[in-house]
Amino acid sequence: MSGREAVAAWWGCVAAAGFIVAGLVGPVRLVGAGAVVAGTSGAVVLGGIVGRLGRRALKETLPYLQVTSGVVWLVAWTFVDGVGLLRGVPTGRFAPWTAAAVVAGVGQVLAGSIAYLAPVALGPPIGDNLRRMGRSPALPWAAANVAGLALVCGFPVVAAAVGAVWLGDLARRVVGLRRPTRVVR
Repeated sequence: MSGREAVAAWWGCVAAAGFIVAGLVGPVRLVGAGAVVAGTSGAVVLGGIVGRLGRRALKETLPYLQVTSGVVWLVAWTFVDGVGLLRGVPTGRFAPWTAAAVVAGVGQVLAGSIAYLAPVALGPPIGDNLRRMGRSPALPWAAANVAGLALVCGFPVVAAAVGAVWLGDLARRVVGLRRPTRVVR
């Protein structure tokens, strides 16, 4: 991400916070404007990162794929709720998009972070463990995103089922990590 993108995203976040705070005492549409500006800032950051790392990184590693997809869900959620508030439509506390943002957005960011940080925290053999956590990304990525789509479409049982597949895959990967090798002298 370039310095210009970072500065634009920073000032977008500052403006978003201003709109949201103003919306607490003024019209709720200001909160919607803040959400849209925050979503735009998130999209700028994500576009800058993906633009620099390229599409190849999206295909090769599960951690990068899940963090990127999770941020896309979060950006989409801010736009959906923000535009709804701008139009005067109440979003509700646990609207379908909110549930999808938590499961497919925050969940994928956390899963992708664990998939990267667990091998690093365990130490050597880092390469083997990173490969174990990153290979065959299709199943967990699809399961996470289908869970999000199922929540948006109002199918929580389907979301729970594919979410269980996703969590099971993550658990299988974590349990299979090699423990650090120590040299005894």
